[in-house]
Amino acid sequence: RFTELEFGIVEFWKQTAISEQDFNIWLKQNETNIVEKSSQEITENNVTVVEHIIKMNNDKIHLKRIIK
Repeated sequence: RFTELEFGIVEFWKQTAISEQDFNIWLKQNETNIVEKSSQEITENNVTVVEHIIKMNNDKIHLKRIIK
């Protein structure tokens, strides 16, 4: 689906990222519903993001992206 967008990956990251503070607030608000967490760091064109993949107890999966 990304190939359908008219801008590059870095711009996509900038449009979809949240702040580390907002991520920590979201984590705190949802901590009782989280059953699994993982993360990966990705660098493209000298921009690095951390993608956090969080599985909830209702089987929904959330991806939260933070630009470093």
